[in-house]
Amino acid sequence: MRALFGADKKASGDVFIGDKKVSIKNIEDALKHGIGLLPEERKTQGYMPLMNNLDNVAISSLSKYEKHGYIVPELKYDNYKEKACELNIKPDDPYFLTKNLSGGNQQKVVLGRWLSTDVDILIFDEPTKGIDVSTKVEIYRLMDKAIRHGKSIIL
Repeated sequence: MRALFGADKKASGDVFIGDKKVSIKNIEDALKHGIGLLPEERKTQGYMPLMNNLDNVAISSLSKYEKHGYIVPELKYDNYKEKACELNIKPDDPYFLTKNLSGGNQQKVVLGRWLSTDVDILIFDEPTKGIDVSTKVEIYRLMDKAIRHGKSIIL
């Protein structure tokens, strides 16, 4: 999964999106091709432990919050509040450190990051690993919602 996303070097093979062969050598390439990854190890690969929820959701889509070369905090905040509501992140405090959330809510923050980027392909690598049963159901509901909104999922 990480090789498809450009986080690890691929040993062999080609990647096609639709009928077009694409070259994905790094994470920037993956983003350009509309691919996001919810990694298996969310604590070490999914979010930045020293960042709050607001910044963890925004980190992969900073250009969306930019005007004249500067980040507009209100745009970042509005996006976070929308994603927190949509994903039911608890607590929905944008300044709460993501590392202090439950595992399921950490996973929702990572999902919020990729939904903020407007990627078309979401790679879920063990998306419910280490989270409680009710949050597992919620994660699958969110995956279903993403599919109904035209996203593709690799699970």
